[in-house]
Amino acid sequence: MDFWILLAITIAWWGWMTWLSHQTGEKTGRASRDLAYRLEKTLPFVRMDLETLNHLLRKGAHLMFFGGLAFWGGLTVQAAPVVLPSFPFFFVVALWAWGDEKTKVHIPGRHCSWVDVGFNLMGACLGAGLCWLLTR
Repeated sequence: MDFWILLAITIAWWGWMTWLSHQTGEKTGRASRDLAYRLEKTLPFVRMDLETLNHLLRKGAHLMFFGGLAFWGGLTVQAAPVVLPSFPFFFVVALWAWGDEKTKVHIPGRHCSWVDVGFNLMGACLGAGLCWLLTR
C-alpha cells in the first residue's frame, strides 16, 4: 500500500481513538453499557452479567485502539520512502499509551489508570507483532 495512504490511515486512527478516549466519563460509560446491552441481547452465547461484559468491552477497547495504532503505524514506517527503524515509532506509541491516560485527569468523570496504561501497551505489542508477522 502507498506510504501516503498508510500515513493518512495512521493519523486518522490516532485522531479517532484519541477523540473517543477523551470523551466524558458519562458519555463513554453510556456508550459501553449500551454496546454491552446490545451484545447481550444479540449474541445468545454471551453468558455473563451486563457489568462484566461492559468491563471487558472497556478494557478490550484499549487493546483494539492501541493495537490498531501500532499496526497501521508499523505498516506506515515500513512503506516510508526512506528507511526508518521501527523502534522509535513503537517508543512514541508506548509514550502515548501513558500520555493518553495522563491527559484524562482533565476530563470530567475520567481518571489516569496504570492498569489501562498496561492494556494500552499490551495492545501496542499485539498490533506491532501482527504487523511484523504479516510483513516478514
